Amino acid sequence: MRNQSKWVQWLFLVAGCGLLLELTFERFFPLLFSVAAILIGYKTKDKIFGNALFIIGIILTIMVIFATFSFRVLLVFLLIYWFYHYVYEKNTHSDENTNQGMDHRNIIRKRPYFSNFQRTFTHDDEQEAFELQDINSFFNFSDIFIDLRMAYIPQGEAVIIIRGISGNIQLLIPYDIEVSIHHSAVIGKATIFKQEEKKIWNQNMIYQTEQYENASRKVKILTSVVIGDLEVRNV
Repeated sequence: MRNQSKWVQWLFLVAGCGLLLELTFERFFPLLFSVAAILIGYKTKDKIFGNALFIIGIILTIMVIFATFSFRVLLVFLLIYWFYHYVYEKNTHSDENTNQGMDHRNIIRKRPYFSNFQRTFTHDDEQEAFELQDINSFFNFSDIFIDLRMAYIPQGEAVIIIRGISGNIQLLIPYDIEVSIHHSAVIGKATIFKQEEKKIWNQNMIYQTEQYENASRKVKILTSVVIGDLEVRNV
């Protein structure tokens, strides 16, 4: 299994390098034009014209990438890899179900409170308190909203990792929770409590509350997005 995974990684690496070379030498000018449209659209002050140019640039960039032979090969690899893992996991679950009758030990199953991270999470006054567990999630194109007002922070350091392609991230943090926030974005803006960064261009930001290092219960939040805004507020 390990050797097969290495082969798959190498195939993805070769296909990725091929895609980069093809974009650089054969489709450089169309790609340059589409990227320029994205940048000009993002920086222009006219919102209507800027948004239109920004969307056109993204569409052209996608078309340029989809037109490459290397991307189609990479897509085939992805489909094969997904199908292989689907069959493998199905067989693995079948074996586990067969062996369940042989093992009488008690099993405690835990699931994260934010079970579906593709959606928006809102606060409900009738919501019961919950224990915050470590979260590591990736989203494609969506807005993320996390409310920790009803969260019980366990002893030690809880870690929340949020990574995505495009979307805004909003976090509500109670005043009594010590946090460390690490945020990175290619394009966007960030508001962390009372500190505001109106324009982020390929930057990393780190914010930490004063008593974070000495706190017995604390939360480390790592967010990363290609295009999107971050807002962190005390409640």
